This record gives sequence, structure tokens and C-alpha cells, in this order.
Amino acid sequence: MWKSSPRWATIKRNAKREADTGTAKHEPQSKLELAQAKAAKVGVENLTGDDIDGLTPEELKQLRGY
Repeated sequence: MWKSSPRWATIKRNAKREADTGTAKHEPQSKLELAQAKAAKVGVENLTGDDIDGLTPEELKQLRGY
């Protein structure tokens, strides 16, 4: 008899909570703030494409400091 793993049930339950509360999505302003916080921690040169995806060119200039 096939049973789903307990880990899969946890993943599905967490995904449902994020969908219900909207915590998976971030507002554009908070996206910039998150990128700035990560840049302060690890450096601007170490940001990934996911970190800066969706930022406007003006926000990228502000993030880079020029």
C-alpha cells in the first residue's frame, strides 16, 4: 500500500498557509528593502538574479550606489 511521506504533507500544508496569507508574495517596495538588507549582509556583488528580479533600473542604481 502506497502512503505519502510526512514531509510531503508538511510541504503541502505550508504552501497552503502561504497561499492563504499571501506571505509568499512581496510588494515591490519590500522587494527593494529585502535586496538592500541582503546586500548589506553579503555585498551587492553577491546578489543573485532572484534577488534583483523585478526591480526597476532606478532601484538597481539605488541598490548599487551610483
